Amino acid sequence: LNGGAEVRWPNSLGFVHIDESGQLSPALKDTFLPAREEVLKNFVCSNQQIACKEQTEDLSEASSIVQSSGDLNPDFASWKAFDSSPSSIWVSSVRVTPAWISYSWDTTQTINKYSITYAGSKQNGSVAEGSSSSLAEAVSSDVPELSSSSLANQDSSSLGESSRRSFNPIDDGLLAPKNWELQGWNGTEWEVIDSRSNEASWSGGETRTFTVATPNSFAKYRLNVTDDNIGLPGVLLIAIGDVSFESCN
Repeated sequence: LNGGAEVRWPNSLGFVHIDESGQLSPALKDTFLPAREEVLKNFVCSNQQIACKEQTEDLSEASSIVQSSGDLNPDFASWKAFDSSPSSIWVSSVRVTPAWISYSWDTTQTINKYSITYAGSKQNGSVAEGSSSSLAEAVSSDVPELSSSSLANQDSSSLGESSRRSFNPIDDGLLAPKNWELQGWNGTEWEVIDSRSNEASWSGGETRTFTVATPNSFAKYRLNVTDDNIGLPGVLLIAIGDVSFESCN
């Protein structure tokens, strides 16, 4: 079949895909079976979200379960990234690179997908009460780099139009993670199982889901963020509403 461009059908073994000796054709090995494996994997893994909140009655008391590189203040504690409520958010300490947050289970888990929800929850066109306004108040005096005047003076090539115009910590997407690694603790060191770069243009309350590149089995995972979307070197602040994991276990 020639539809204007050369199209090649995967090779069979003559007229069959499995010969008398049990040998599989290139079409089966390289195309059809891998495609069916992916379909089956997605089916099996659907809706298999690993519970975090149920690990303890009160995550705020579970310092051994949830750890981080630091919190902006107690109102934005790290455990709030795992309480299944995007309107309660974790905000990292100021000027700490990398900014990381980790979660531990009693048993090992194989993470195949994970989701990150950016801080805030848009409802009827506005950010949910308590997220944007309280965060803006918290950083207004402690983080001068995030003032409108400071952002306006930065190189336009590194900042979006909304960043130069005004500062809204949620709507402008400045505090969303841009570059990061998902890591698993093997008992000796952190192993990188997925990495992302240039994740930009987040909106308030947006959730993005990622497939883990090289899944493995760990009891402790860490999201290790090396850049935000502010446009300055390293991490100034990271704000995350929710982190969730999916597994085929």
